[in-house]
Amino acid sequence: MYDAHIDMKSFAPRFAVFLLPVILVLAGRQSRADMWCGDGPGTALSHPCTDADDYSPAVEHAVKKYQDRWMRLEGVWSVDEGDTYHNRVPNIEVHVEPASVASVRKKIPSSMDGIPVEIVPGEMPTGGAAFIFGGPIDPAERARRVRQLEDREKAREKYEPAYNLVFQMYGDRWDDLPGVIGMGPGKCDDHGCDFKTIEVTVQRELLPEARRETPSSVNGVRIVLVPED
Repeated sequence: MYDAHIDMKSFAPRFAVFLLPVILVLAGRQSRADMWCGDGPGTALSHPCTDADDYSPAVEHAVKKYQDRWMRLEGVWSVDEGDTYHNRVPNIEVHVEPASVASVRKKIPSSMDGIPVEIVPGEMPTGGAAFIFGGPIDPAERARRVRQLEDREKAREKYEPAYNLVFQMYGDRWDDLPGVIGMGPGKCDDHGCDFKTIEVTVQRELLPEARRETPSSVNGVRIVLVPED
């Protein structure tokens, strides 16, 4: 029997301790992975990206030229260079509050000086995201959450050794594959992660090559390739 009166003060620390190894693994892997770029917009990805791949003098000039004017439009909160991390056509991104997107589209063309302009809907950031435990929870819901946590802890104890072994044996090899930008456990939620699965995130253009070099499973641990656009 689980005590339906266990409160979130005990739930939160246990959950934090549970996730700490996952966070460390993810942080370590993500920091070592390289984005790959091509030799120009629209070309095949052929080498790890450098600062030079991200720089477009024409886009930089256009941003400086139009930024002040567009920032005066209602709802516009950012005008900047678009993300060209794997050498898509360089563009200008205009970030706009969702309620103002329609009116902004009428005032800003789809291209300026031959450079595409993308209107990106989204709320203006107001600071770091808060991760909050607590709030009123009835006893039945509290008990359900505790049971979920206990089930995930049991699954982690059962599957994490095999997961860690596969990471030790193959993680560096997969991390070095062109286009691989991160690895970690499968789907995670508020109650933990799926340690029966390793997800390898790969730039979509290089997915076929990564697929040839990674098995579908190792020692009972599923290997899933996740495309990144």
